[in-house]
Amino acid sequence: MGSYEAIAELMCQYAEAGVTAFQLTAHPYLEEAYRIGENVIPRVKQKLAERGVGGRAAVSA
Repeated sequence: MGSYEAIAELMCQYAEAGVTAFQLTAHPYLEEAYRIGENVIPRVKQKLAERGVGGRAAVSA
């Protein structure tokens, strides 16, 4: 739990440590999937690009 920014930052830290896949779940599933896709994933991609971190975690949604 946390703000979109906090979750994105934590995911970036994991990606920098070598994690390439995340399993996110919430309820209701469909609405939360859209919320993550619209609010978290773009932040993660932007942050990783700014940090020069590439790889699967940086491009998968």
